[in-house]
Amino acid sequence: MAKQFREDTTKAIKSRIIEYISDRGEVTRNDIIQECGFSLPTVLQKIKELKESGLIAEVGQSESSGGRKAKIISIVRDSRLAIGINITNHHLEMVLVGLDGVLLNKERIRFHFEPTYTYYEQFGRKVEEFVSGNVTDREKILGIGISLPGVLDNGNRVIRKSHAFQLENYSLMDLEKALPYPVVFENDGNAAALSEKRFRTGTAFYLSLNATVGGAFSVNGKPYGGVNNKSSEIGHMILFPEGKTCYCGKKGCVDSYCSAKVLGDGNLQEFFSLLEDGNEENRLIWDRYLENLSVVISNIRMLNDCEIIVGGHVGGYMEKYLSSLRLLTMQYDYLDQDALFIHCGKYRWEASAYGMAFKLIHQFFSTVV
Repeated sequence: MAKQFREDTTKAIKSRIIEYISDRGEVTRNDIIQECGFSLPTVLQKIKELKESGLIAEVGQSESSGGRKAKIISIVRDSRLAIGINITNHHLEMVLVGLDGVLLNKERIRFHFEPTYTYYEQFGRKVEEFVSGNVTDREKILGIGISLPGVLDNGNRVIRKSHAFQLENYSLMDLEKALPYPVVFENDGNAAALSEKRFRTGTAFYLSLNATVGGAFSVNGKPYGGVNNKSSEIGHMILFPEGKTCYCGKKGCVDSYCSAKVLGDGNLQEFFSLLEDGNEENRLIWDRYLENLSVVISNIRMLNDCEIIVGGHVGGYMEKYLSSLRLLTMQYDYLDQDALFIHCGKYRWEASAYGMAFKLIHQFFSTVV
């Protein structure tokens, strides 16, 4: 038992060190000692082992303040690779990510989803084309992470319910068999949230504004899924009782007022281009959209008292309008002095795919021995 405890502890130390290096990008041995709390001999030994495995390397020296220059350590980007895929009703979104979390390539293609063997075969071919065009050594591939809209039972590989795909209790095993790599699945909103470092390391709510509205909540870097893995379904909270009919069948859902489809039928590039050109109709639509979104954000803040990340396709255009959104939100928030807790997401359409690739990388770090 004591031997097993020592082995588990040693494994945990190495995993903690490589995750720390990944989070920081570039570090010194002294950074690891001070921040992680490990002894010098332990850090030197684990660094040596990680270097020998090819996962980390010395990439330079730090500025000297009079003594010996410290060596800078970083993850070897192409030592392992992860592929993330987001499946929507009408598109396939794929990314290739290095072990250091850098997005190496991405592709978005028109590809209509349908739960048929023909789709699975074509899906497998599309993924193979992406891999062939971007990866020379397939042994480095950690796996493929796939995000989908709906409530998932990840353990049993089942979509419990997806309004977007009109599926219920649907097995994902055939989709998994179409790929010759290890596969993990996740809800698209949760996956998109993982693309944000703030979500992975702190307490935050990720608001996903795509063709549908989703959300994810993280407490101290740990995603909260709820009792049945269906927490944060913000798109189906009621914003206006007896309002517009949502695709779920209810009336007045947030999704009916804050999804990307509200803005020029979802053609965001055209919508925002016209908006910036001064189109009056688009300005009125955008003003109403921001007003409704500010109510949603205020309610999230009141409930969770946390940072809020506005992501997804709409979030990718939000930077220019962030100050307006913050001002509108403050109309409903009497507890805060400002709305600096609202942030824009880092990615647009590739957020869910990138989040799935990161999930694979994080899982790999936890298994480093």
